[in-house]
Amino acid sequence: MIFVVVIKCFYFVSREEAIVIERLGRFHRILTSGIHFVVPLIDAPRIVMWRSSALNEHGKMSDDNFNFFRIDLRECAFNFLQQEVMTNDGVLLDVNVVMRYKVSDVEKMVYETDDLMSALVNTAQGHIREVFSNLSCAIALQNQKEICKMLESEFKPIFTEWGVQATGISFAQLMPAEATRETLVGQITAEHRKRGSAIKAEGRKTAMRLQAEGAKITRLNMGLAEQEATRKISEGDAAALVDLARAESSALHTLASTMRTDGASSIDYMIALRYMDTINAIAQSKSSGHQFVLPYESQSLRGLIKALPKVYGRNQGASKAGRRANLE
Repeated sequence: MIFVVVIKCFYFVSREEAIVIERLGRFHRILTSGIHFVVPLIDAPRIVMWRSSALNEHGKMSDDNFNFFRIDLRECAFNFLQQEVMTNDGVLLDVNVVMRYKVSDVEKMVYETDDLMSALVNTAQGHIREVFSNLSCAIALQNQKEICKMLESEFKPIFTEWGVQATGISFAQLMPAEATRETLVGQITAEHRKRGSAIKAEGRKTAMRLQAEGAKITRLNMGLAEQEATRKISEGDAAALVDLARAESSALHTLASTMRTDGASSIDYMIALRYMDTINAIAQSKSSGHQFVLPYESQSLRGLIKALPKVYGRNQGASKAGRRANLE
């Protein structure tokens, strides 16, 4: 019995712990690292109710509630209960905040609040609802780090008064509520379908415009090609006519030169052409009768034709007038 009493008179405190000693129900002192003696039956440690958060074997955050008198001075994690908050655009979000903290003042932690754990939870939940009520769903989901910094700056002055220093805030979960998720999925699906239809319509419109522009360019090019072809044909015809005229002129010059060399006249040339045409016509004729072709002498025919004016023409009238003058 005496050994048990002696053992209860001494407390072994590690470096990361602290114990609050009350004497007759009133605060007496804080035991830090080392061996301490307390008066039995008069001095007693203050029992504190607390909740510890840690990752379980399934990788999820779990909470353990317990009563203790050895206060841990190391940095710990406090898991606030998951809650639903509403953004300013009417979207419900499931929010689970985890706070890293350490005890900065043991006496304040024990005596400033009747239930520190409940005070921390209620205060944090109120601030979390207030912060998200001023944000839209899209901004809240895209700016989680900025929201954590904002919450940390709001928690620090309040929790410091209770002997707890907030060293960091993070989200274990931040996502739309189940009903909201279903609604958002439906909206996103409808929006994607609408956008897909708009893209298809725009694609068809663009295709029709490009086809019309292509047809217009084709018609324009065809018109230019036809115009160029017509111009080329006209130029070719004109060049051909020029070349033909030159050829005819050259042929006429050659014919005239040949006729001068041979001493022939144009009458001889025309009679020869007519004679050749007549021979060709007789050769191509299908008549069964006998036909005779006689050669001709162009000089005799030319002399006969040349003498016609003397017999019937102006020369005969002149000779008659001369004879009449002689008679007179």
